[in-house]
Amino acid sequence: MEKINFVNNVTKASAETFNTMQDNIEDAINDVDDKVDIIEDDILPLKPKILYNNSEGSNGTITLSDDINNYNYIEIYYKSNDNYYGYKKVIAQNCEVDLVSFQPNMSNTTDYYMKMRCITINNNSISTKVDNNIGYYKEINHTISGQTTFGNNSMYITKVIGY
Repeated sequence: MEKINFVNNVTKASAETFNTMQDNIEDAINDVDDKVDIIEDDILPLKPKILYNNSEGSNGTITLSDDINNYNYIEIYYKSNDNYYGYKKVIAQNCEVDLVSFQPNMSNTTDYYMKMRCITINNNSISTKVDNNIGYYKEINHTISGQTTFGNNSMYITKVIGY
């Protein structure tokens, strides 16, 4: 930026002086615009992006619209087959996460259900963890009389958001 030294009653306004002032103002505006662009570039990755959305949910493998490694963290929304909802916030990396639902049996308030599903997150997919052809999921129904029954994979992922 070129400095113009004005002296009272000595410096006369001229086209050259005004052009220099205009150039200085334009340079200052461009400098501020560049700084705003840098700030926006730092903030924009934190804007949420829906990577998966299905109100019915899926208890199988889902494909995300983008690789989770492009995000700082992800939010996983899920529900049980009885429409109890849950949410997990995890650092965006390839990992394993437990989805858990603990709920009363509404037909008998002394009974309860515990539903669990361990998922594997890998780049742009989420699937039930499997080891030796056995899926890591379980539904347990426990009654006051001590009777326990087991069920299948009843945890459904409904939405995944990347930040």
